Amino acid sequence: MIKNLLLLSCFLTASILEANTNELDKFNSAKSTISFTENKGQISDQNYNPRPDVLFSGEANGLTFHIRNNGVSYQTSRVDSWKQQDENLPEGMREEGKTDSVPDQMTIYRTDINWLGFNRDYTIENGESTAGFNNYYLPSCPDGAMNVKSYTDVTFKNLYTGVDVKWYEKNGELEYDFIVAPNTDYTKISWEIKGADRISIGENGQLIIETPLGNIEEQAPIAFQGETIVEAAWKIDGNKISFQLGSYNENEVLIIDPVVRLWGTYYGGTGTDAGQSSATDASGNVYLAGTTQSTYWNCHNRCSPRLTWGGADAFLVKFNSSGVRQWGTYYGGQVLIMDFLRY
Repeated sequence: MIKNLLLLSCFLTASILEANTNELDKFNSAKSTISFTENKGQISDQNYNPRPDVLFSGEANGLTFHIRNNGVSYQTSRVDSWKQQDENLPEGMREEGKTDSVPDQMTIYRTDINWLGFNRDYTIENGESTAGFNNYYLPSCPDGAMNVKSYTDVTFKNLYTGVDVKWYEKNGELEYDFIVAPNTDYTKISWEIKGADRISIGENGQLIIETPLGNIEEQAPIAFQGETIVEAAWKIDGNKISFQLGSYNENEVLIIDPVVRLWGTYYGGTGTDAGQSSATDASGNVYLAGTTQSTYWNCHNRCSPRLTWGGADAFLVKFNSSGVRQWGTYYGGQVLIMDFLRY
């Protein structure tokens, strides 16, 4: 099921690494990080119509983002049901009766951020290109989208008069900076949000964009000039967003720096479930523990009905840093059923 606006899709069909020693060394030593992939025709809507308004795409901690020529789109998804299929092994290596769960039906939701009053003649400056390139052969680009590169950052120069916006990754988070030149009016920076159920400011000053598939949060903005911190806060007017700053030196460059983060997901069975404790590890995986009274529980593989003695049982589930469930188990009742994803 697809809700709200058009679904932007991008499917990789071929990936080729340049046979260059320096590039291969660069690739082998690279860590998983956020990058910005240019669109050369491989991005389409759900009807395979090209979306040339999308300039760059990427993924960040459960969010798929599309930087468009007039704003940004955040796309979240949820697996609604799973189906069993033979394990993805070559013919002759499969074990009889062994299956694995794969997504069957998904809900996808998109939220659009549209810049207001911006300059249409801005220019784009790409950062350093990452190792390798991708080739795509899709209905939206039947002749191929070739030599598609990804970049560590992208900067939209003069998006507003005297204001650049730079998209980049820092400490595994998606960030963007507004770089305000001296003697420039920062209040011209504004955008509207479409597709949100509710927009609010949290107790820590963060901007909370509520969607049916969880919240997207932008941390309280940080503004500074060199080592001098400038007081900064979000300003909401309906679905329009801007900044409110304290006093600063208008003769110096000003940086306004929010962080886009978090993912949301649903998890549970057919009855009353309660998450009561959570933790993360060094890789960004999330562990959730709680109690369940569900008769059928949302395990990953080979699950059977939960046999109950009339009370609640304990459960434990692991999600990766993108919000994708890795395994789930519960303990109690008349049986112990453990279910771990096999690697």
